[in-house]
Amino acid sequence: MNEFLPWVMAHNRPWDARPPLNAQEHDELFVLMAEPSLPANAMSAEMADGYITACVVGPAPVPVPHWLEAIFAQPTLPLPHDAERQQRLLQLLLRRHADITASTAISVDKAKPHNIFVPLIAHIPDEDRITPYRLDAKGQRMGAWDLQDWAQGFRLALVEDDDWEPLLTSADAPLLVSPVVLYTLGHNPDDLSLQIEEEDNLFARLVASVCAMRNWWRAYNRQAGSGAPRLSLKHISAASVTAPVRSVTPKPGRNDPCVCGSGKKYKKCCGA
Repeated sequence: MNEFLPWVMAHNRPWDARPPLNAQEHDELFVLMAEPSLPANAMSAEMADGYITACVVGPAPVPVPHWLEAIFAQPTLPLPHDAERQQRLLQLLLRRHADITASTAISVDKAKPHNIFVPLIAHIPDEDRITPYRLDAKGQRMGAWDLQDWAQGFRLALVEDDDWEPLLTSADAPLLVSPVVLYTLGHNPDDLSLQIEEEDNLFARLVASVCAMRNWWRAYNRQAGSGAPRLSLKHISAASVTAPVRSVTPKPGRNDPCVCGSGKKYKKCCGA
């Protein structure tokens, strides 16, 4: 049985105003999502943020119990041994969901640094970064990079939902989805001389594309599936986008003990 449904029915009141998470609460969310007693395959805070974002801007709103179950990789509530921390963690996730829902609905002309959607990004230790970038024998980027987990979470929600097909097969797909793909791969396979760290406006393009996806689906659903909507995407300038919200809680180093409590090194466990 999915335990999230009764919890949400008892604690989630959508009509209540929820203030956006502040910087301290962002860090608190990262700490709670790194709790060793969570399932080993539960998402990180950054990945969960990407997953929730895709659930918000996609074809139809995903019920809260469904995305909570996906994030924690189990149908039962997290942290059952600590009711207070459990309540706090779930409430922070609900408020972050409300943040994303409100900020991605803001029109381009009304977007300001204080109200625009900005992904949550984990702190990456310098020793885990490999710059300039290098590829392994399989052509995959080595090391870690900003938005890696966020993009993976977004992609996971997208590939799990067949209803995304109309957008993915439309002429607008390359424009809308390419920023997510680039952050997922960590490099630009089509232009090896131009990489994500060198594209100054890529973060702004990601923000713009996320908001544009939600508008795309709004238009598509209004047409009741009669055809792909005509896209008018005005890129948000880099100057209008605030810096990414980064956690000050360090991401585990490659040789640190894994946060899942397995006893293995992070690079050979959840960081593999």
